[in-house]
Amino acid sequence: MPHGMTSRPPLLLQLERVTKRFKNGLIGRHQTVAVEGVDLKLEQGESLAILGESGSGKSTLGRLIAKLTHPTQGRILFEGRDVASLNGDNAAFRRDVQMIFQDADGSLNPRLTVRQLLLEPQLVHRLLPDGMDDEAEKLLGRAGLSSDLLSRRPSEISGGQRQRIGIIRALSLSPKLVVADEPLASLDRSVQAHILCLMRETQQSLGTSFVYISHDIATVRLIADTAAIFYKGRIVEAGKLNRVLEAPLHPYTRRLIASDPSRMRLGGKRYSETVPVQSLSQTAPGCPYAPHCPETCSVCHRIKPELVESNGVSIACHARM
Repeated sequence: MPHGMTSRPPLLLQLERVTKRFKNGLIGRHQTVAVEGVDLKLEQGESLAILGESGSGKSTLGRLIAKLTHPTQGRILFEGRDVASLNGDNAAFRRDVQMIFQDADGSLNPRLTVRQLLLEPQLVHRLLPDGMDDEAEKLLGRAGLSSDLLSRRPSEISGGQRQRIGIIRALSLSPKLVVADEPLASLDRSVQAHILCLMRETQQSLGTSFVYISHDIATVRLIADTAAIFYKGRIVEAGKLNRVLEAPLHPYTRRLIASDPSRMRLGGKRYSETVPVQSLSQTAPGCPYAPHCPETCSVCHRIKPELVESNGVSIACHARM
């Protein structure tokens, strides 16, 4: 390596033209495209925010990355290996890639106590150190919870407490990658700050990477290094977080940012338009955003734009190419 040059962190995750379709109808003749042709790269120790409105396919993308569902087309590579081909190494993948769900109720066994829930991941992967009770209490402390919860079951604690237990369970295995799907949605702002600090600390001390799925721009700013803007199952803009949020190029990105309560000012102009909610099942030739775009041209209604990189930012927009 030439003198003075620094090496880039190794590539941890790569998505290559990943598409996910769901069959619907009585005999499955109709299909809903939840994710379409997504290309993504994530370096070790990096945090990537997936931003978009509800129903845009963000959660499906997260489940694909965590191997909780399988792509219809395309490949997902983790440390250079296609996750679809993992068989004997699947246990290692399950340890290295953890998911934080938006709904903690669906991810916690209601029959287990908090102590059992906290220790379960380490028991399954045979990672539990000596002193089981001490470990459970230590994990609760990291989540900002008191030890008097250890003997309770999920139904006996609050929704916010359940969510924090789900988060700390995922982090307890020191994973290489955490897919966090709206992890802070049920928490108040003070608790959100505590959890974000914990996630940042995990990232800095262990080199953990995060795919952070959210529509909350305020929290995204505190955790992410890069951002990908999702619309109707496709990435329309991606790049360094500050670049995407402070100087967005795609018309949809500008309107998504405008939907943030802080009403950010962009280039001296205040955008106040709301983001139109669209169904993923609506398909038409051309750019999916064309019916709502103020910068549309004739080609926008005929051809879907590909994601093209220029000056460190990728954008799928005919008007910007």
